[in-house]
Amino acid sequence: MRKIGLIGSVCLDRLSASGQAIRTTILYNELVSRYGKDRLVLVNTHNKTNMLSLLLESIKCIIRCPDIIIMVSSNGRRAYYPLLFFASKILKKNVYNNVIGGNYAEYIRNNKKGKKYSASFRVNWIQMNKQVDELLALGLNNVELLQNTKDVKALLPEDLKPYQDQVFRFCTFSRISVAKGIENAIQTVISINEEAGKTIATLDIFGIPDDDYKDEFLSLMETVPSYIRYPGYIDYDKSVETLKDYFCLLFPTTFFGEGFPGTVWDALAAGVPTIATDWRYNTEVVLDGITGYVYSASAPEQLKEKMLYAMEHSDETNRMKKRCLVEAKKYSPEVVFPVVFKYFDKM
Repeated sequence: MRKIGLIGSVCLDRLSASGQAIRTTILYNELVSRYGKDRLVLVNTHNKTNMLSLLLESIKCIIRCPDIIIMVSSNGRRAYYPLLFFASKILKKNVYNNVIGGNYAEYIRNNKKGKKYSASFRVNWIQMNKQVDELLALGLNNVELLQNTKDVKALLPEDLKPYQDQVFRFCTFSRISVAKGIENAIQTVISINEEAGKTIATLDIFGIPDDDYKDEFLSLMETVPSYIRYPGYIDYDKSVETLKDYFCLLFPTTFFGEGFPGTVWDALAAGVPTIATDWRYNTEVVLDGITGYVYSASAPEQLKEKMLYAMEHSDETNRMKKRCLVEAKKYSPEVVFPVVFKYFDKM
């Protein structure tokens, strides 16, 4: 039996706020479902601290597997890319690089060895069309589009309900950090309500705070009005069920590594429009005036304008709900994963 290696962060209990771990876990589950667990050799980097043990596992995987999928972020690239370059060029292994995040063009542009390593792999799977174009322009030709997806059922059109409450419920559903725009979302909702002289908007913040922001965030939550809540972390497979009754998702991100935001997929699948910055690749997945509203990342005050517009034109916003479900189908596992399966089905 021809083995397939997978090196990456797999969180089998699903308790992870990391987009990297969620994506890797979903791919692992899909591979197991299609090919059987016996065919997979997993090197799980999730929360591993014993680097020697991890290195030995990785070497064993490379020796056993003619095909190796790698899913690592910038720190993992420094450790794994030279090893997998050797595996590809000397041992003639097929390496499939499933790129994490949206800053790969910068990595290639600023790292000559990184480009050499990437060119040696059989394929580099990239999340966004614009990313593919950027990498092709940099001379990296073995790139292929593999968009983000989740093994969560989208809401059915017949289950959509127009938002009719007089108080508009907003939420965020991502990692919690300053770069994700959480504080801007909080201050914007407060400003809207203060100007109205009553509560016309609420905000629920879902997710896990980054370690270096946790104390500051929890202290902040002790000072905010009661219409801003922190319900905690929700497993990604509960995303549609959790989001479907909200008016809009807020995504005011300026995070440097933003790729295909999984939170936007969650909103699309739940039939919930998104109000997002035009940061990096957001406009590929949030279609302005169709599945949500987009504003300039360099003008964070525009979040308030877009929220007020959505509220004042709730009929228009409600009409977006059906189009969200249409767009979600483009990113379903049934559409996305054949890009991966075509390499292994005939082996």
